[in-house]
Amino acid sequence: MNMTWKHLFSNIILKRGEAYYRNGDVTPKKTAENSNTKTFYVQGTDLYIVKIAKGKDSIKSMQCDCPYAKSGARCKHMAAALFWMEKNGDLAIGTAQSIALAKAKGTAMQKPTKVFPFAQSKDAASTATPYQYYRFDKITEACTFYQADFETAKALIRDKRVRIQTVYEGFPQYLYRQIERECTVVGVYLDTKGKEHSIRVSFRREKLLYTDCSAPNCPEGQRRFAHYNMSTGGRVCAHLTALLLLAQDYVIKKRLGDVTDLEALRLIRECREDNASNRKIYMPEQAAAKPIHLEPRLDVEEDGQLNLTFKVGADKLYIIKDLSEFVKIVEANGEMQLGTKNRLSFAAASFDAESLGLYHFLKNEVKAAGLRGMELYKKIGQAYEEIKSTIPLYGRALDEFFVLMEDRHFPFVQKTGKSKRTGEAGCADKSPNIALLIENIQDSDGNFDGIRLSGEIPILVEGAEYQYFFEDTSLNRVVSKDARILETLMRTNDYGSVSFKIGRRNLSEFYYKVLPALEEIAKVQIQDARTIAQYLYPEPEFSFFLDANENVFTCTVKVQYKDQVFELTKGKMTDGAQAKDEVLAEYRDLRAENEMLAHARGFFPYQNDEGALCCDEEEQQYRVLESGVDFLLKLGEVHATDRFQRVTIRRKPQITVGVRMESDLLKLKLSSTDLTDEELIDLLNSYRSAKRYHRLRNGDFIQMEADTMEELASFMSLSKAKPGDFVKGDMKVPAYRALYLDKVLEKNELFYAKRDHAFKHLVKEFKTVADSEYEVPESLQHVMRGYQEFGYKWLRTVEFYRFGGILADDMGLGKTLQVISVLLAAKQEGRLEEALVVTPASLVYNWKEEFAKFAPELSIALIAGNKEEREEQIKNAAGADILITSYDLLKRDILFYADKTFSYQIIDEAQYIKTHTTAAAKSVKAVNSRVRFALTGTPIENRLSELWSIFDFLMPGFLYGYEKFRKELEMPIVRHKDEAAMNKLKRLVEPFILRRLKQEVLSDLPDKNEEICYVHFDKKQQNLYDGQVLHMKQMIEKQSDEMFQKNKMAVLAEITKIRQICCDPSLCFENYDGESAKRETCMELLKSAMDGGHKILVFSQFRSLLELLEKDLQNEGIAYFKITGETKKEDRVTFVNRFNQDETPIFLISLKAGGTGLNLTGADIVIHFDPWWNLAAQNQATDRAHRIGQTKAVSVYKLIVKDTIEEKILKMQEEKSALADEILSGHAGGLMRMSRAELLELL
Repeated sequence: MNMTWKHLFSNIILKRGEAYYRNGDVTPKKTAENSNTKTFYVQGTDLYIVKIAKGKDSIKSMQCDCPYAKSGARCKHMAAALFWMEKNGDLAIGTAQSIALAKAKGTAMQKPTKVFPFAQSKDAASTATPYQYYRFDKITEACTFYQADFETAKALIRDKRVRIQTVYEGFPQYLYRQIERECTVVGVYLDTKGKEHSIRVSFRREKLLYTDCSAPNCPEGQRRFAHYNMSTGGRVCAHLTALLLLAQDYVIKKRLGDVTDLEALRLIRECREDNASNRKIYMPEQAAAKPIHLEPRLDVEEDGQLNLTFKVGADKLYIIKDLSEFVKIVEANGEMQLGTKNRLSFAAASFDAESLGLYHFLKNEVKAAGLRGMELYKKIGQAYEEIKSTIPLYGRALDEFFVLMEDRHFPFVQKTGKSKRTGEAGCADKSPNIALLIENIQDSDGNFDGIRLSGEIPILVEGAEYQYFFEDTSLNRVVSKDARILETLMRTNDYGSVSFKIGRRNLSEFYYKVLPALEEIAKVQIQDARTIAQYLYPEPEFSFFLDANENVFTCTVKVQYKDQVFELTKGKMTDGAQAKDEVLAEYRDLRAENEMLAHARGFFPYQNDEGALCCDEEEQQYRVLESGVDFLLKLGEVHATDRFQRVTIRRKPQITVGVRMESDLLKLKLSSTDLTDEELIDLLNSYRSAKRYHRLRNGDFIQMEADTMEELASFMSLSKAKPGDFVKGDMKVPAYRALYLDKVLEKNELFYAKRDHAFKHLVKEFKTVADSEYEVPESLQHVMRGYQEFGYKWLRTVEFYRFGGILADDMGLGKTLQVISVLLAAKQEGRLEEALVVTPASLVYNWKEEFAKFAPELSIALIAGNKEEREEQIKNAAGADILITSYDLLKRDILFYADKTFSYQIIDEAQYIKTHTTAAAKSVKAVNSRVRFALTGTPIENRLSELWSIFDFLMPGFLYGYEKFRKELEMPIVRHKDEAAMNKLKRLVEPFILRRLKQEVLSDLPDKNEEICYVHFDKKQQNLYDGQVLHMKQMIEKQSDEMFQKNKMAVLAEITKIRQICCDPSLCFENYDGESAKRETCMELLKSAMDGGHKILVFSQFRSLLELLEKDLQNEGIAYFKITGETKKEDRVTFVNRFNQDETPIFLISLKAGGTGLNLTGADIVIHFDPWWNLAAQNQATDRAHRIGQTKAVSVYKLIVKDTIEEKILKMQEEKSALADEILSGHAGGLMRMSRAELLELL
């Protein structure tokens, strides 16, 4: 007999408490056996502590720390704890006889005899299967077995009261790494009354992980976890002993277990798929792996709560009794027992398309429950109930399930009392069917006292974003317009019923404002509408009277109740009948009156002596005209005097921009047919003051529309001239703004434009480059391709107008040839005095070779040697057409160039000056030159400031000073994704950047195929990697944000070490004697490629790694070339030429030293040994082979270690490329600007 306690709670609290208990959200805290006070942890919206104290035959007291209970109420968490106590016999009213019997049983169990039934026996398996993977002697060696339990266990097996229900075997995944194979055996124990109780064991090859016996009154029935450092040793009950005996026999007969690891099984599966005839060898029970189907079932409880269960199978569907175990098996590609005969292999088959989304949903819910469980364990030290056969459906899970099943049907079971209703359900957006009744209520004297609203409404289940209810055969999502009102009704919902009262003082507001909203979502029946109407107050009607007098706007507010009018701004009746004021105050809606006054004061902030509301400031008056009148019209009637109506906001004026070209300058003039010059100047000054309007001298306003202001801003930003200069025609800007101005005027419908002939001619020249009369030098006419001829003409056009430009063609499209053709034409036309080519040191000799090949008539001076020799070469270079030097030498020799002026200055690989504060950038900008060109395949690698630096070399001031560029363009684009700033930058730079991609201009270039080759660590290398990552995380987590910023170089060094471990641990650990997964994979790939007759480029950023590969090649007797930063310039050219001509199969290249400027079309395979932060650098390296002259398809392999920082670098490369793509289809990347959180995520 149990204590009675349910009368202490309302029905809805009981139902919710029972749902918490049923969902496993109640966990007891360990207490002394004879204690009358029990403590529980109940998981709700937070983790709450509940204490229940019981007396002899009743509940003595209850406590909970939830907000609801603190207010003095009995909460659902208390009810949940009492359900647990009742279920577990803690509320039983005991007798002396039962206590004595319990003591007697305890005495009978004293000093039992120990046995060990699991000694490993060679005869345990038949001679057909002598091999045993699972060692039950080791698995159970920490356990204690008693003779009586052993005998009981054998009897339970003999009588079939303990039997195996399901066996799961596979590779669970903890965190991100697999461990050894595990097996879980789920069984049932049948008690004397025929009721089933779940029992379970989980084990690895030699370790018991988990035991669970739910048999009632089992002395050892508590759950034990090895995972939570809770011992699985100690006494084992008869039920679990029986299950272990059955499990031992089962794994032997079914031949379960093997040392084959997960990666090997995956390899076998790949081979199995390639050779279908061998399928039976690997899967004797499943000759043809059919797609696996997962089916959800919605269980609708009597209290409206929702749960999900699942079935799975191929031909036939089976109920999943343990969803947590199911997810572990699927993730491990393991096998699952279905029924008594069937097994499902997730290594051989996969989910069908319809089921895949459901599985991910299920997996996420199991994972979320596990995380909650770990958090609970950290707080209270007790294990959390894992998700078993059902998933409670509420919150975020309910929202996701609805979206997932929106267009599908699924089974449901709806419970009502002892009956059930089944069928197929769907999803719909729907308002619930609600019927409400309004009836009168009376006071004790029988007088009308108000109304009562009552009715039945469906029980709503809360999602994270929406509310839901189940009705007929549909799971319904409440439409958004109903949600707010329904939520209010739900607060008074008592298990499907709603009832509340409205008194006489609130009756009118309810009828006029609330009732119409209720009638939109419910059928409302009014029982005695005539009586109610007698007690409704008249609705207030508001009027606003506006006037303008001596630059002051005034507003008087009046309210009318039927035939009575009040002026609210004075607080007096218009007829002066003060005697009636007290009588009428009863029906005046003071709340509405005060609300209207507050709205009016929002536009008219102060009151004059006569009581009228006023505003006298320009900003306030503009706001009244712009939006105030329309707003007041929504509240009531608006009456305005003629004086007020004469003040208007005028339409935007017609503005004309005139542009004329004089020498190297453009002159701009602004004019208008609607405004005088003085008014136009005032208008521009208003813009400068960032006003939204301009007030004319007659009092009218002109609205400064956003698009108009943006375009005016674009003009004003071109010069430091004053508004008066703009209007008078004295605003001067550099000629290189002509193309930008033309685009602004072309797309702008707000202004009229007048362009003079010279301006129009310049624009036409750039728009029709292909039709220009610039002829390619005769010697190159049959050498240059069509797009290269266009590039030549574009460069000549830019040169003619004394502009500068970036030739930004894709790598391998012949930028060098296009520039040489321009210099050769200048020589032939007598315009070439001296030209300077600045290039990376590794490309100096390459430029010399290109000049010799395409323009041998040009004399070349190579600046090299020691300081004295270089000085002499520069002084005596007057007879040379072209001087070629490196960035590094130019920095040292800049003083030697002080007296020189070059007709052309070309910088190759212009990204070398991307940082404008470096000596390289400053030195190229210090050289005197008339025409400047920049060559680069990546004008933007990481930041927009790199583009600014290149243009600062080409045309100083073109992109303004750096601070202005950063403030007005770079920061808005990068931080705020400002489209206006982005479009402005594109319009500015587009005319001066020529960029073509290979796929656009080279139809005859062979394909480039990229492939990621994943590599997996062995255990030793994995341990080193894990240890370094853990050390790195701890180091970063301990640092404050300020310390992190100061120590970024140290952080970079640590990350480099992690990346070196991925390549080969011996790069950072001298005594490392283990394997290198990447080196082995690379050597296998090289040998395979050589066998196929291919020639290969291998790129790495680590020179020491190339040295290790060099030793491997020497040991194998394989010929190779190598280029690093130490290779002499002359040798580079020699090695490249020999590789392209002879049979040497392999070229080892340092990414930085040989990633640009080399032509290695002799290779058709490129291997990137390690990923670099900057994707552009890798692409440039790849294009050493994939360029003009290549006749074979090029294969690119990126070696990536799975589940490491390298995989995350790949993802980062993709994410960081968007900015440059937006400006000029380039690429981006970077590390030093990463935040602390981003670095932790990278690890």
